[in-house]
Amino acid sequence: MKQRQAFKYTLFAGWFITALAIVIVAPLIVIEENRSHYFWYYVIWTEVLCLLFWGSASFYILVSAAQKDSVSRFGGITPAVSIITAAYAILSFFVMVMHAFMSGSDAASRIHWILQIVLFAVAALSIVFLAIARAAATTGLGFDMAKAMKPKELHDLVALHESSLKCPSTYGLKSSMKQLREALMYSLNESTSLAELSDYQELCREIQTLCDSVAGLPSVNDASADQLNSLSHFANTLTTRTKLIANKQVRR
Repeated sequence: MKQRQAFKYTLFAGWFITALAIVIVAPLIVIEENRSHYFWYYVIWTEVLCLLFWGSASFYILVSAAQKDSVSRFGGITPAVSIITAAYAILSFFVMVMHAFMSGSDAASRIHWILQIVLFAVAALSIVFLAIARAAATTGLGFDMAKAMKPKELHDLVALHESSLKCPSTYGLKSSMKQLREALMYSLNESTSLAELSDYQELCREIQTLCDSVAGLPSVNDASADQLNSLSHFANTLTTRTKLIANKQVRR
């Protein structure tokens, strides 16, 4: 939390210093006698581009770090959005500077506006297509809370697959699945708010993955020790996560 606050203050300071420098330096570079009618418009637009540039850096540093979940995929596009925004700000500023030092002909103004519009359109469309790609990547990954299994149903699912483990070599896995069952039954309180927890939604998915893996063993007798140990470790991890979710549920 303290590190995040430090980033905020640093980014704000960077923007403020840059914005202040623009206001001070611009009139010094172009003396009043040489200023065109659009001089202060250029300064204002430079300030807007400066805000976009530092905003893109803030978006990447502050938002990207907090949006890395596997469902929304939002964290995956924040670097690209930030780069596109920063690149647009730099190119737009460069085009504006070139126009300011060119002759004030009608052709130069037309080229300037055409380039500004094209740059904006390319940047905007790139962000739109990134958003479409993110939406496509998350299709089907959302969690339907109406179909969320209750803790008792998860318990029964685990119990069903646990009962198929009859070989002595599966004793460790069976014991781990029993602990998971007990945690689901006695740690979680069944409520409508439970399905709203993203951690519980992920737990449901991973318990289903565990059960599918147990069911997918070619044969319990033929299963390797590594497979059984891996599944046992997975079940123990899910037991720990179940207890953590129970603690969150109590705090809510």
